[in-house]
Amino acid sequence: MKKLLCITIASLLVGLSTMRAQQAGFHTKLLAEMGKSIGYVPDHSLPEGAHNAGSYKGLPVVAKYDKHHNVTNLGIRIFSPKMKEAYASDVYDFLERYFLELLTWNKTTIKQKMEDDKVMFINGSPSTLSKINENTTYSINKVEHKYYEVSWKNESGKAILTIAFPINYELILGMPQNEIANTMYDRIVGSQKYTGTVSTDSLEYLEKNIYRTFPVSWYQLKDVNNALYFNKSRNEYRLLTDAAYVNYSATNALQQPTKCNNPVSVEQSVYGFKTLNYTVTLSQLINYFHSADLKTYAAIEEEYDDAVKVLIVAESKDLGYNHILSIIVPRNFITKPNAELKCKMSAFIPTHNVKNLYQQYVNKPKKKF
Repeated sequence: MKKLLCITIASLLVGLSTMRAQQAGFHTKLLAEMGKSIGYVPDHSLPEGAHNAGSYKGLPVVAKYDKHHNVTNLGIRIFSPKMKEAYASDVYDFLERYFLELLTWNKTTIKQKMEDDKVMFINGSPSTLSKINENTTYSINKVEHKYYEVSWKNESGKAILTIAFPINYELILGMPQNEIANTMYDRIVGSQKYTGTVSTDSLEYLEKNIYRTFPVSWYQLKDVNNALYFNKSRNEYRLLTDAAYVNYSATNALQQPTKCNNPVSVEQSVYGFKTLNYTVTLSQLINYFHSADLKTYAAIEEEYDDAVKVLIVAESKDLGYNHILSIIVPRNFITKPNAELKCKMSAFIPTHNVKNLYQQYVNKPKKKF
């Protein structure tokens, strides 16, 4: 009898665990509020990707799911999946979500909300949404790296709807900074594998068969730049990963895919003077940089007997934020795949705040290549 009772309880626990694993939800509070407004209930049976979610006020609604069956976006469908490949998908997701948010808004006037968000219609209004769809010609322009202007036009080229909004990642992602920072681990481990390569069409000679990309871009300080390093063998240039050149190799391995895939122990600063601690792999971190369309810049901060400390600035011009990473790379990281890299990260820093973080770095002597 006792054995049967134990089996029954175990079965119930397994069942409850399975139900929790399958239960679908909304990724943010904002999405949950919009879902409630339009009567949309997340479906745990739907796979990762975009799915039809019925309609609202006669307009088609789309729901985007992640692999955990959570709804990561909900909005008026105005872009096809193919369209979203042509530009940063976060901008497309924002437009679809924001239009639905306007249609369901009931906290203040829509005018007040848009003023608070610094969003404006140059042509048209929310009621004009019925005149555009996936087949309507549109354009997206970034103005002075400060705001986006998106316009839909009819066949004669006349603007049907034009909206402008600031390059503000909290607005575009639909979450406050403290919420966004908590998604960092999932963003890293969930990134698609990057398979791109670096062009070797334009390189400059440095020393002893070492070359680097040319020209070099830099961020705020010339020492913080996007240079990558190569060696030449049989008239072929290869991205340098050589234990004899740790500085060059560490700079490469933290910006591009290499044969190295060491564990990276991350200590991420978050709101409230707290930290998040997790471990990812080097390849997952590189995949994230590229899938998020981040431009990376690197510099050697300090050198130790057994390691080097590398500064990485990962910049998002599309959304107006930066990640700052200070990573201690063991000198044996190439020959010992299990050698752990230790990373301190400040994530999702508004671009205009980044200069303040450089003061300590500016006062340190930098390693010259």
